[in-house]
Amino acid sequence: MQEFKGYGWSKITIDENNVFIKQLFLKENCTLDDIRSVRFIEPIGLINGCLQIRTQKQNYSIFFLASKRSKFLDLYNILQNRSSNVNIKNDFKSTKVIDTHVKIDTVMQNIVNEKVEPVNIYKNWSGKQLFSFPDSYIVTDIETSGLIAGKNSIIEIAALKIKNGIIINKYSSFIHRDKPLSKEIINMTGITSEMLRAETKDLSTVITEYKNFIEGLPLVGHNIITFDIRFINFAFLEIFHTPITNDCIDTLSLSRQYVDNTDNHKLQTLAKHFDISVTTAHRAIDDCLTTYGLSQKIHEIILEKKNTTLNSLNEVDNMIIQATSTVFNGSDAPYFRYEKKGSYLIAKCFYPIFRVKTKGKTGIYIVIKNQNILSENDELQLKTAPATSTDGGGIRYFIQDIESDFLKLKPILLRLHDEIYENIIKHQDNYYKRFKSDLKDYLNDITLINLK
Repeated sequence: MQEFKGYGWSKITIDENNVFIKQLFLKENCTLDDIRSVRFIEPIGLINGCLQIRTQKQNYSIFFLASKRSKFLDLYNILQNRSSNVNIKNDFKSTKVIDTHVKIDTVMQNIVNEKVEPVNIYKNWSGKQLFSFPDSYIVTDIETSGLIAGKNSIIEIAALKIKNGIIINKYSSFIHRDKPLSKEIINMTGITSEMLRAETKDLSTVITEYKNFIEGLPLVGHNIITFDIRFINFAFLEIFHTPITNDCIDTLSLSRQYVDNTDNHKLQTLAKHFDISVTTAHRAIDDCLTTYGLSQKIHEIILEKKNTTLNSLNEVDNMIIQATSTVFNGSDAPYFRYEKKGSYLIAKCFYPIFRVKTKGKTGIYIVIKNQNILSENDELQLKTAPATSTDGGGIRYFIQDIESDFLKLKPILLRLHDEIYENIIKHQDNYYKRFKSDLKDYLNDITLINLK
């Protein structure tokens, strides 16, 4: 039995007529044990070149990709246990049914025997999302035949290589395609079926050229995280049998975080907001140029906000930050940040922990609201007073010598932090998706001060 070597590929011959499954993709948490235990309920039908089958397990779907449409019908008929010719939709012709004694269990046993590992085509991108711009990166954009990776394909791909804010190289190519494009895609992109048929380079050639061009540099794109990278990753899986590993920077996410006073955060809207010259929308190289202009504007905003934060710190602020770094040195505190707000430094672990008054007539003091964290063994020997409503309530602990007094407070500050941090870690899998998004934004907010 022939077998494709690579990432989740298999060729399964199920009878003498050489009906076979070319690829198997599974969605969401499907394991090899799940494959062994699957019993199909019914085939749903032929959907855009894939045979979709409903299973007893509802947390994933299985799509079989075969070599020819006629073979799809053969397999479809086997699964339905039919013994006569059939017509499915107007674009499929009737075909001779092969032996109905071939059962799906045989197919599944072949899959198990060949030890085909399930592939999650949506989550195999193995890079990470970045929230700031390095010195060198790639701006990229694609045009596709539809909106779903795996079901639809890339028809045009482009990239700009950026070094120190300057475009130093470009790449752009159509991808050969015989199947006609829909009218919606033609109207939106201006790309015609004739253009793609005239292109001599196929997906393998173009994606290989693209991979060589982008190297290992971070990819910048508008909505790249939820759209472009899925298509690019699917192409990498198909051609190289390995996922793409480049990190990504999404200008859509960054614009939502840093750009205000716009009707929306679409690329064309933001281009108009920043007066970025736009030639042709929804063409890959032109959208790359627009995204490049947008990335430069967002980078300027990020630097300005970061400089504003740093310039707002006075000498006492910097001494407090240094003393706090000493307190937390060696501790697990990845979420700890300081926020500068007026004359206060507010310590946070996503949620506020304590605040430090660094400037005022009454002197320097730390406000601790949660008095339950104190124990009988805490011998602070610091002057205290009730905190005001402006402080947010609690108790003031007055600081005379920043370095030594912070060390006296170290056990309390660590307990205050750990109580919040451990609660977040313990329950993070149960949090709503919005919380996880807010936490990610918090960790990448450049207006907050990281102890590192």
